[in-house]
Amino acid sequence: MSVLIPILFWSGFLLLVDASLALIFEERWKKIAKGINIRLMAVIEAGVAFLLFALHYILSCR
Repeated sequence: MSVLIPILFWSGFLLLVDASLALIFEERWKKIAKGINIRLMAVIEAGVAFLLFALHYILSCR
């Protein structure tokens, strides 16, 4: 179980970085991937990242 806790943190961190890069380069991504809502994908990624951070906090404080 102790190996899972850092994996949760770093997975959340990488998802948050990916979501922020998706929002920064949103116009470029819209040209490449037509028909995909980039902003919605970034919001979902950020939500999952915060969920992983919450799980990390809950498991590390036990």
